[in-house]
Amino acid sequence: MRIRAYHRHNIQRNSIYLSLLLTAHLIFSFCFTAPILFTFVGIRVSKTTTTSGDAAWMLAVSLLWFLAEAARIYLGNVSNKKMRFPELISFTCITVVPQIVLISVYYGMVKERTPYEYGACVTQIILLVLEFLFAARLMLRLGRNNTIDFYVYLGQNRYLSPQY
Repeated sequence: MRIRAYHRHNIQRNSIYLSLLLTAHLIFSFCFTAPILFTFVGIRVSKTTTTSGDAAWMLAVSLLWFLAEAARIYLGNVSNKKMRFPELISFTCITVVPQIVLISVYYGMVKERTPYEYGACVTQIILLVLEFLFAARLMLRLGRNNTIDFYVYLGQNRYLSPQY
């Protein structure tokens, strides 16, 4: 049962778990995965056995992953802190479609894999799946709370909706 408040107040409904995962994933992506991927792409490009097509694909996939990762982490932080539903939906879409696909394509495309690349790709996929699950959980909770707030405050003379 909701208690009607006669003053404006802030309600925090963001997910601390998603925030922690995003922070850990930010550090892992930019301090561990990006240097590993770009180093091994550079080593493979300098080899004579790598064709120019393979080198272009590896570099393009790595750059697309890096740019999508920066946008995804920004959208995740904004949507979690300010509890914005559209940014949360775009965060989950970017998590599923380009990120998991790009990491899987990169790992499947490389012929000679190193243990560092294997560890980076598997850890990235695990973190992406966990972030997707926590974001989906947050979307359900925000949707439920917004529906409850709509019906609780509907029809009142002085509409005092909660501020986020």
